[in-house]
Amino acid sequence: MKEDASSSEKPAPRPIGLDQPEISEARERMSQQSSHQQAVARASGVSQNEICEGWAPPPVASHGAKFRDLTSQEKSDLRKLQINLGHPDPHVLAEHLKAQQAAPHVVAAAQDFVCDACVESVG
Repeated sequence: MKEDASSSEKPAPRPIGLDQPEISEARERMSQQSSHQQAVARASGVSQNEICEGWAPPPVASHGAKFRDLTSQEKSDLRKLQINLGHPDPHVLAEHLKAQQAAPHVVAAAQDFVCDACVESVG
């Protein structure tokens, strides 16, 4: 006796992957990530298209006015000194400069200096 072709067919296999509750949770996580990315874009002033997935926005240098008034050579020297001294606090850096009788405007600028690496590691 011949079997009916429709009765011998196997049921369609279930797709391998997530169950329905897991899909809902994944969609929720994606939605939260998307809103987080939008918040980062608004805070950093960078458009949504410019943000790379998984990367933090670049730190924004917030040097004080006294540091910005230095010449480019003085800024460069101050950055190098801060790095070579092991990234001390700006007030400690200013004390080192005072001890070495640096110009008063450089000492004041050292207190206004904000190191990008220090901001990243603290924040």
